Amino acid sequence: MFEKIQHIGYLTSDLDAAIAWFEKSFGATHAGGGPLGKIYALPSGGRNAYVRFGNAEAELLEPEDKSGLASNALTMHHVGYVVADIDKTVDKLTSRGFKFAGDKPFTNVMGQQVLYFDASTTNGAMVHLTQLPGEADSNAPRQGLEIEGIVHAGYRVKNLDKAIAIETAEGKKVKENWLRMKAAIYFEKKDTKNYKPHFSKMSKYRFSGFLG
Repeated sequence: MFEKIQHIGYLTSDLDAAIAWFEKSFGATHAGGGPLGKIYALPSGGRNAYVRFGNAEAELLEPEDKSGLASNALTMHHVGYVVADIDKTVDKLTSRGFKFAGDKPFTNVMGQQVLYFDASTTNGAMVHLTQLPGEADSNAPRQGLEIEGIVHAGYRVKNLDKAIAIETAEGKKVKENWLRMKAAIYFEKKDTKNYKPHFSKMSKYRFSGFLG
């Protein structure tokens, strides 16, 4: 069902500076982007850019409402997963109880069909499905990264047991393998006596998603 990780999305208070940082640091190329209306993933609207480096891609989003955003840091916002047929995938996942943020996919500036999950059914994580254009983009990094080539996407949660027990798209309970994407699950909990996570203090990890 899920073929590849398309990209990780980050919020930034200064899109131009973020693009320049990726270009200088990783030799990234600015692959496209533009203004965004008020959408589920960015309620205030704003603008975005896609940057590509090596075999990786990142989407950078600068919201119109920048309140709460740090001026010198990126904040993880979402993960995009590639599927072969987005309509069939949505139908299959809907039958399993997942909800989506729209009635149908929208086409972004890159010609890709995109549809976000309703975060209430993905344990608070912002995730979208992407169907790539029929005609491959020769400049894209393998049109997404093969899942087996990814170490993991990391999430910070308030309740580790609840997060581990999420039903995956295949209907099985898994540990540290959310949606079969090798998602490392961390947590934030005052009473840590009975838990042994990889990291006990998360405040220093800035690039993390948040699960409810």
